[in-house]
Amino acid sequence: MFRYTKRTLILEIVTIVAVLVLLAPFWILIAGAFKTGNQILTTSSFAPPTSPTLSNFTTLLSPSGSQSGNIWQGLLASVLITAG
Repeated sequence: MFRYTKRTLILEIVTIVAVLVLLAPFWILIAGAFKTGNQILTTSSFAPPTSPTLSNFTTLLSPSGSQSGNIWQGLLASVLITAG
């Protein structure tokens, strides 16, 4: 029979804290991707965007963007490496 002990509770808490710490960078990336430039500079990294926008993605992936060629080359290289 399984007994829920103090040790089990401590292990669960430690695991939950470790998961939150390890997932924090992903949250910062996702939240930052949907923020405007002003929100990125004025709000906390962990704060969710107040008015989510896709303008960062359209700017990055548009053919007229200064770095869009590098992004498309990188995506193509990733697809070729993954497919290989």
